[in-house]
Formats: sequence, structure tokens, C-alpha cells
Amino acid sequence: MQQQASRLATGAPKLRLTHRRSGEVQAIPNSFIQLAVEACGAFELLLEAVRPAHDSVSGARCDLDIFRLNRHRFPVEAKPDNLESHSFSPDLSHPGIVQWRDSRGTLYEAQQLCDFAFQRLYEHIDRWRQRPTAT
Repeated sequence: MQQQASRLATGAPKLRLTHRRSGEVQAIPNSFIQLAVEACGAFELLLEAVRPAHDSVSGARCDLDIFRLNRHRFPVEAKPDNLESHSFSPDLSHPGIVQWRDSRGTLYEAQQLCDFAFQRLYEHIDRWRQRPTAT
């Protein structure tokens, strides 16, 4: 996801994509990873992943959230609007391939999951750009 955010930031400057990996917290029994991608219009795509510390998928998950930040408000009131959330769990039904299953049972390979996340972000940005402006 981080590599795709870098490519898109270069290839689509109008989206004004920036990304930051908030790091990885090594904990027992799981590690936590967070990546945030900010875009024009105060949109943010947040990826949070839990990776088991040992050779197991028990407890592994990937959560995607898309927010719209409220920068125009006072900092105390600046809670972002959560536009959508998705949770995925690993599926190892195909030998040697990790796929991610959503709540509807749809399977995604890693690149498909990344494409899905950015597509949802783009759709929110597109709707925001097409909204009527007050005159």
C-alpha cells in the first residue's frame, strides 16, 4: 500500500497524496502497523493491520477506514467524519497465497485489496469535487 501511495502521489499530482507510515509496534503476540494516506479535500485513507508475531494467521486482520477531516473547526471539535470502514481477515485456502476476505466473503489478493482501497478513496474525492458550490 505504501509503494502504491508513492506511485500515485507522483503520477496524479492533482490528488495531492501524501502518506506516512506511523510505524510498527512490536508486541506479543501481535504487531500493529498503521499507514495513513492524505488526499485533497481533507480526505484520509487509514490502513491498520495486525500481524501475528509467530507463524500463524490467528488474530491477523486488516482494517481500512476513509475519513474526511474537519480542519475548519476548532481543534477540540475537529473529529473526522468516518465515511466508510472495511475489515478483512486472512484466507489461506489456496496453498502459498494469502488472500483477504471481507465481511461479504469476497476474496482479495494483496494488490486487489490495495486497488479497492484507493478506488473507494477516489470515489469520495470525485463526489466531493462534483458537489454543487454555494453562490
